[in-house]
Amino acid sequence: MRGSAEVDDSSLARAEEIANSLRLALPLIRPSGTFSP
Repeated sequence: MRGSAEVDDSSLARAEEIANSLRLALPLIRPSGTFSP
């Protein structure tokens, strides 16, 4: 049980890091979206 809990925490942290990186990368991948009103 303890091992699974640790894995869940690490996976959650990984998901947050991926989500943050995606948020930062989206504007770079689609700059047109940032310029359009």
